[in-house]
Amino acid sequence: MEAELVAQGEPGLNLEQVKKQQDNLKANQQIIEDRKLFIDDLNSTGLELMDICAEQDAVDIQNRLLDINKRYEGLKSKAHTKSRDLTDAKRKLTQEAGDTLDHLKDELDGLHQTVTNADPIPSSPEKLRNEIDENKAVLEDLEHQKQALAKAEDVAKNPKAYGVEDLTDAEELQHKYKEICDMSKDIRLMAEARDKNLTTALKLSERFYDMSVDVMSGLRDPLEYTAV
Repeated sequence: MEAELVAQGEPGLNLEQVKKQQDNLKANQQIIEDRKLFIDDLNSTGLELMDICAEQDAVDIQNRLLDINKRYEGLKSKAHTKSRDLTDAKRKLTQEAGDTLDHLKDELDGLHQTVTNADPIPSSPEKLRNEIDENKAVLEDLEHQKQALAKAEDVAKNPKAYGVEDLTDAEELQHKYKEICDMSKDIRLMAEARDKNLTTALKLSERFYDMSVDVMSGLRDPLEYTAV
């Protein structure tokens, strides 16, 4: 998968090439997302094994899990960056006023699906940090789209400047722009609310895990003393 992302190279020189690259990237991103359950199962199994095996073996398992998770998160990050580059390239190659708004709406549709289909809030600190990073990426994408939103507003307010003379077509552009604004606002509200919930959950989770470590350490010491 890492090789496939690298093999895509730079964004194409025309709109058709970029669209094809986006389709290929979306397929790769779906494969990456499908493997998340496998990564979660691997983490759970590894943590259970660490509780019962020797200390050195537990350290080896932990290092392997950290390496696997680091590579997985890195892969997701590379795919996200690639997607953003392709989106920018597609926007620059778009000429028609209607296409400009349609492409922006498609981008927002993707962000909306990301937020609405987000996993339930997890309990472990590591998973919470990953979820916070993914949610922040949505907010960063919204910030990244501000220039595109400004252009969409200009298209809706000054359709004639973009070659749109027909009144019906101009009204359709204004309707699309309103949909885009409403969607962008909804996504931001959902993402900000999720960020708040995740941040609160992380503080509680870190506190719980610290307390559990202290409790387990306190239980283990008397047992070790008794064994002696």
